[in-house]
Amino acid sequence: MFTLSPSTLARRSFLQHAKTEDYIRNGMIRELMGRLHIRTSFDGLTGDDLADILRTTHVEEERASCELFGIDLVVSDEAVAAISKNAAEDGTGARGLKGVLENIVGPIKYEQGGMNKEGEGLLKVVVDENMCLSAMR
Repeated sequence: MFTLSPSTLARRSFLQHAKTEDYIRNGMIRELMGRLHIRTSFDGLTGDDLADILRTTHVEEERASCELFGIDLVVSDEAVAAISKNAAEDGTGARGLKGVLENIVGPIKYEQGGMNKEGEGLLKVVVDENMCLSAMR
């Protein structure tokens, strides 16, 4: 779904193999390096990572929240991809995912929630790619 540029891959590879001398040569104070017992590099979240986070946490949270309003929320795979791509391009990360999803689902909960009569079951709402794209403008 998403790919990394060669320069990004090279930078990640370098940081994973950096040694103490590399940090000192690039301006880190030797005494500080002695105090840092464990050093590690972190990779940024990819679009696929963001899609997994969105599917497994944020969508499930919103689905549970919508059920309290009498709504059966369904988020399509295309919607998940659009939201994830937007967050990856904007650099907002996982926090950006939740914000976009809340902007889409919030009005639905408060306009449609509680509209169905008791005993009718849940009102089914499907969030698709078009809804996401219009909410992200």
